[in-house]
Amino acid sequence: MRYEMEPGTRDALIAAGRGSGDNIAAIRESFGLHLDESGESTEFVHVKPERGGLNFGLREGPADVFNSRILRMTRELL
Repeated sequence: MRYEMEPGTRDALIAAGRGSGDNIAAIRESFGLHLDESGESTEFVHVKPERGGLNFGLREGPADVFNSRILRMTRELL
């Protein structure tokens, strides 16, 4: 699926996000972002560095941060 998102979605995900363990330092170093520790909480978007970018783990509660900003979805065939 390809998602067309409202502007500012990435910033909203980061604002709702937390990191864990060594990921916090890696995100600070690579992206200049300061995230708090998520611990075992499922209340936050889980932010982690992956393949040179950021990956956002959407748990049940904070998934609305992403879902509410979807403008359009299209199916892409690979």
